[in-house]
Amino acid sequence: MDKIADILIKTFIELRQIMRTRASQEELNEIKNAMNTEKRARIFKRYQALYLFLSGKTCKEIASIVGITANTVCNLHKIYQKEGLEGIPDKPISGRPPRLTSEQRVALKEVIINKVPSHKLDGYRKVPCAPAFR
Repeated sequence: MDKIADILIKTFIELRQIMRTRASQEELNEIKNAMNTEKRARIFKRYQALYLFLSGKTCKEIASIVGITANTVCNLHKIYQKEGLEGIPDKPISGRPPRLTSEQRVALKEVIINKVPSHKLDGYRKVPCAPAFR
C-alpha cells in the first residue's frame, strides 16, 4: 500500500509541475540557448527569469532566485508575449545628439593629431621643483 501511495504522490507532483508549465519544451529550449549565449549579466537574468516563469515557478519565487522584483518578472512575461525573445534585451538608446557636425569632428581630430605640442618643452619656461621632491 505504501508503494502505491508513493507512486500516486510522485505522479501527482509531476502532473502538477506539467500543469504549471506555461510553455512548450521547444520554447524553453530556445530561451535556454539564448541564456547560454548571452554575455551581459543583466540580459542573462532576464532570460533566466523568463525561463523559470515559463517552467512554472511563481513570480515571488523567481524574484528571490534571480534578484529582481516580482513586478519585473511579470513585465518580462508580457514583453515576451508581445515581442518574443527579441523584446527581452535592452533597446538601443539614442542619447543626446552630438554638438559637433561630422565635418567639425573630423577637423577637431586633425587638430588633435597634427597640432598638439610635442612632449618636448622647447619654448616653455621650466618651473623648478621644490628641494624635497628632487
